[in-house]
Amino acid sequence: MEQPAITSTKDLLRSLYLNRTGILLLIMLLGSIGLIAISARTAGAAQQFWLAVGSGTLATTVYSTLQVFLTTTQFEHFLVGSIRSVVESEVVVLAERVLQESDETRHRFLPTSQYPGSTTPDPTFNRDINASFQRSDLYIFRGMTGKYSAARLALLPKTPSRVQLIIADPTEPKAVDNRARLLLRRGEVPDLDEGRKKVIHDIHLALAGMQSIHAHFDELQLCFTQDPFIDRVEIFDQEIYVELFSDVSEARSFPPTVRFSRESVAYQTHYRDCSRLLSSSLVRKVTIQRDSDARTYLNDLKDQASIDISMGDFEAAREEFREFRERVKGELVSP
Repeated sequence: MEQPAITSTKDLLRSLYLNRTGILLLIMLLGSIGLIAISARTAGAAQQFWLAVGSGTLATTVYSTLQVFLTTTQFEHFLVGSIRSVVESEVVVLAERVLQESDETRHRFLPTSQYPGSTTPDPTFNRDINASFQRSDLYIFRGMTGKYSAARLALLPKTPSRVQLIIADPTEPKAVDNRARLLLRRGEVPDLDEGRKKVIHDIHLALAGMQSIHAHFDELQLCFTQDPFIDRVEIFDQEIYVELFSDVSEARSFPPTVRFSRESVAYQTHYRDCSRLLSSSLVRKVTIQRDSDARTYLNDLKDQASIDISMGDFEAAREEFREFRERVKGELVSP
């Protein structure tokens, strides 16, 4: 039968000396003390005799005590128990450290969520990104047109107060070539030129949609770049979603998407890139005031970004955006 581990000095002493060996050592100790006491009461040769016997007995007792302490099974159990306790404690500390480092590594390099591509809306993705919209103060969009983002912002009851859109420059046809080629590959347009026209039209729809809801935001900034990001990046206070339009393995209406936390390398990298673009003097930017009306909005687009849209075309785009918003409501706001 396995004996319990002895892990404290108190347990060791109790195990060693509260038994027959301990009683015998105690008798020898008391005897040696008695003999030394007798030698103190005598003189001459008798004193030397009793002192020698008492001292010898005391030395033997001390030696025997140390021998018992060092050679008994109890002492072995004490050592094993102490070593086991120290090792277990170190293993626990090391395991906790490894788990912590593993968790930090996972958050830095691995996505917290993954949403597979599909031909139908993903309710889980819509639930998660809509929750991000409603709990974040910041929203940065980086992509091609921003049409779907404008629709989502128009449909949600609570939206971020600071909104920044980085989209393709519609005055530069080559800026929309990548998306036009994607539409051509999917068979949605007959040729590349028609694909470019469709993408530019979608950008105008997004601009019309943002004007219709710009009063919801404390800050709205539009940035137009000649080298737009192929994938769609949506940055919030605590997370980022990357929708992989660059994944051409399958033709899907809804591309695969990954979500990363704020601590991740992906978040930090994309956030720095967007901040660099938004502060660059080499791209066209328009800051929309909260009280701007439609005509002021169009004048700002023309003066600051060279985007010239007539009022008639703009009104038609706003009406088309309202129809588009209602059409995609079920896709963007899943029950």
